[in-house]
Amino acid sequence: MHIVTLLGSPRRDGNTAHVLGWAEEAFRDAGHTVERITIIDHQIGPCVECLSCRKSSGRCAMHRDDANSVLERIGQADALVLASPVFCWGFPSHTKALLDRMYALVENYDINPEYTTRLANKPMGLILTCGGPEEGNAELVIRAFYAMVNFMKAVPRGHLLYPFFRRVEELTVVDRKRAIEFAARMTAAETSEVS
Repeated sequence: MHIVTLLGSPRRDGNTAHVLGWAEEAFRDAGHTVERITIIDHQIGPCVECLSCRKSSGRCAMHRDDANSVLERIGQADALVLASPVFCWGFPSHTKALLDRMYALVENYDINPEYTTRLANKPMGLILTCGGPEEGNAELVIRAFYAMVNFMKAVPRGHLLYPFFRRVEELTVVDRKRAIEFAARMTAAETSEVS
């Protein structure tokens, strides 16, 4: 299985990257290939809802940035993992810009209630880190993620939350084990939710 991971943190080597690295290692140990896309390394402009992607075979015609090449890599994945910190009850702005532009992966939505997407039937999972609690904070991001999975007709494989996360040094063997278990559930035949 070819698994694309999206690192949504503005810090390439921060807390979120560290936890994602554990899951990626577990994927590789199980024989899967992993391609990490660090979103901050790419120029992704905001979606302006021009709907040009509806007329250009799923490519965004509005921006001359890296979005189309990143979306192509996402669309070729067998499974997708988004790893992100919580910023002001949501995804960081550069990550949100890419998620908005993922609308280009949807085909025939305007004309067909049985629309398709390039992520249909593919497993999607979320790794989330935050400095506060889940309630009234991370829960909003988690709900938004599952709404997107549903819209993309993907297969929800759960989320892994690290609340009250301040420093990598505070992580334990149990935290690493949770990341490994999440990776196993992402690639398992049945759908499971991790919290």
